[in-house]
Amino acid sequence: MRRRYSSRGNKKYIGHIIAISLLALVVAYPMGKYFETLLIRFGGETQPTITNPKGDEDVNVVEEGTEVVLKAREIILIQNGVFSTLGGAQTHGQNLQESEFEAILIKDDVIRVITGLYLDKDSPQNSLNKQRELGFDNFLAEYIIPETFITIKDNDEDKKAVVEHTLLVFEEVLEKTHEYFLTGEVKTLSNHSGLNEIHSISEQKILNDILQVISKYDTWTQTSSNQDRDEYFTVLFSFIKSK
Repeated sequence: MRRRYSSRGNKKYIGHIIAISLLALVVAYPMGKYFETLLIRFGGETQPTITNPKGDEDVNVVEEGTEVVLKAREIILIQNGVFSTLGGAQTHGQNLQESEFEAILIKDDVIRVITGLYLDKDSPQNSLNKQRELGFDNFLAEYIIPETFITIKDNDEDKKAVVEHTLLVFEEVLEKTHEYFLTGEVKTLSNHSGLNEIHSISEQKILNDILQVISKYDTWTQTSSNQDRDEYFTVLFSFIKSK
């Protein structure tokens, strides 16, 4: 005997399935959120893992005092030779001078002859190429003054202002040194009064080193002598190389 199926019964059956499915979703969703909360709370992996979190302990905080930042700077030298004796360096420097290049002797563990100090790689290219055309050997020596945090031991806004001013003057010294090799003119500093207060503000050696660089530059601008010029660049190079 052939069975007969009612379309009405089929619709009723489908309606039951839909109702059960909706009920399951209603129950499953809050349960899923509940289990997700448990996983998050007790060490589950539903959230991305931060391998190096930036918490309060990672911020540059000083227990007692505050910090001022010396920003990073790239320093580019045109280096023309390295000599073990002063006589050899002086002879080479004189040859460069006669070809109208500003030759400077830096007395380190060796004696370096340089003809430029710049704050970017593009500025020295013209001088670099002219020297090579005349048969002089040269190359660009690259150094980095890294970002440095200078600590002031107590939260004194006046002392902080002096340190910030000192770093601004140091930036000005670097800028004017760069300009010197572009224009040939030694320019005096705009405002460098009160810098001697640095000695009573921080025991960090870097501040005294910066102060010495500024002082040597200031002396050179007042005398315009080659000896003071070379002493300034020797002190500046020593500071740059030590960073």
